Order: sequence, then C-alpha cells, then structure tokens
Amino acid sequence: MASKSKKKVWEKDTPDLGAYDFSFDPISFFGQFTPESLVKATDTILEGLAKFPDASL
Repeated sequence: MASKSKKKVWEKDTPDLGAYDFSFDPISFFGQFTPESLVKATDTILEGLAKFPDASL
C-alpha cells in the first residue's frame, strides 16, 4: 500500500464497534436450537435494533 494511502487510512476515526459486538449475541442464542434460546435471540435482535437504529448489521 502506498504511504499516501496508509496515512489516509490511519487518520480515520475509530468506528464504534458496539453494534458489531452486539450482533454476536443472537448468533450464539440461535445456535442453541431451543425454543427459549430462539425467543432470547429475537429479543436481543429487537434490543439491538432499538439501541443501534442506524447500524447495517
């Protein structure tokens, strides 16, 4: 990567990874394959949508 490009990348603000981190919880709940875990996954997804409405995850 050219030094000009590297400088541009390193000068960017650090993204907020809260939505990204939040997206892993429903995945782990879905993997349990129980009725309770599916309800928990759905609740977590709805909570994440409310907390991070502009996230694309």
